[in-house]
Amino acid sequence: MIHPILGLDGRILLAQQALPWWINLWIAFLVIVFIGVFIVVVMAIIKGLRWFERSVTNSQARFFEDVTAYVCPPSELDAAPQQLVMVKFHTYSGIMIYVLQYEHLFWATPADARKVLSRMHWHNLTIGFFAYGILIVPLLSLANYWVQLKSISRQEAEISKQP
Repeated sequence: MIHPILGLDGRILLAQQALPWWINLWIAFLVIVFIGVFIVVVMAIIKGLRWFERSVTNSQARFFEDVTAYVCPPSELDAAPQQLVMVKFHTYSGIMIYVLQYEHLFWATPADARKVLSRMHWHNLTIGFFAYGILIVPLLSLANYWVQLKSISRQEAEISKQP
């Protein structure tokens, strides 16, 4: 503590007095508690983000349940059927400022492609809705969904024209 003291010549002097030992002990205790709370909060946030990433990965794995899809172009696949269409779609997942955006590029039959596409669009409308673009993500997803449906129809027409 700093105390003002009047000197012999009339000037004010500042004198510093040591704090009692129990106040120093309390200050040290509070510093340790605050550091501990900070570490616990940071660890909880990291654990929560890792859990969120795992749940998003599991959710995206469900896109392709009971569907046959390929990640390589049909020309590179020997055993793949030639009636495959290409689909490119973005999915969004997030909580406010923490956002995960994935680009999915795959080849599937037109029926399977439409099924996967509708699942991805539904994912964007439910889980992607909480991302930072709360109003933009559903509109982007809908626009991309329509474009991809049109692309699937166009590719399907090209496939049916081939002999």
